[in-house]
Amino acid sequence: MDIHAFFRSFSSKFALINLMKGMLGAGCFSVPLAFKQSGYIAGLVIILILGFLCALCMIKLVKCAGYLSKINQSAPLDYGNMAYKATQASYTPLRKLAPVSRALVNSSLCILQLGICCCFYIFVVYHLHELLEFFVNDVPSRATLFPLVLPAFILLVSLSSMRALSFVSLGGNFLMLIALAVIMFQLLTTEHKKLSDLPPVTDLVGVVSASGAILYALEGQAMVLPLENRMKRPEDMKG
Repeated sequence: MDIHAFFRSFSSKFALINLMKGMLGAGCFSVPLAFKQSGYIAGLVIILILGFLCALCMIKLVKCAGYLSKINQSAPLDYGNMAYKATQASYTPLRKLAPVSRALVNSSLCILQLGICCCFYIFVVYHLHELLEFFVNDVPSRATLFPLVLPAFILLVSLSSMRALSFVSLGGNFLMLIALAVIMFQLLTTEHKKLSDLPPVTDLVGVVSASGAILYALEGQAMVLPLENRMKRPEDMKG
């Protein structure tokens, strides 16, 4: 039995839907703030550089995971096991650090996912509060909304099926498109400042802050290997 075929049951379309939701999530709304912090020229340069590096790293991850899985005749590798196998295949003095590398990568992923989940949780509550303020007079405080929306988050994270999550992601993508359409309509119908009135570059603090905001917008790196490992045609992940 082909061990890779056993794990791969995910079509490329479902993988694309999930990847789009991960890469085009709420973080994309931080990009305008990044341009404000760094200046429009600096922001454009930063987003091009970081976008290129993120795409390059994701492609390298997919290629390395496939190569290590092939030479070791193992099941598709996740991030931690890929670090373990890569360190084992590295220089002799580094091979004994293979367990440490796996623990370090897994710990970093846990911290990353925890941070992203916290940001999403706060994002949903704050914007739900604003939405309720627009339609309802007596709106509960944000502190009250936090525990009220928690059951919905618990139900969502309880979904273990990637196929089921892809349908949730599809709904999220649809809502994101609606939100972006509303934003674009407002941008096109609102009077703006002249470009000459805006700073092309601000200062070092602004550039660093903008880099962090843009990196948050490019938040789908942790999804690449799990999706690629479940795809029927994993070569499609490379484009």
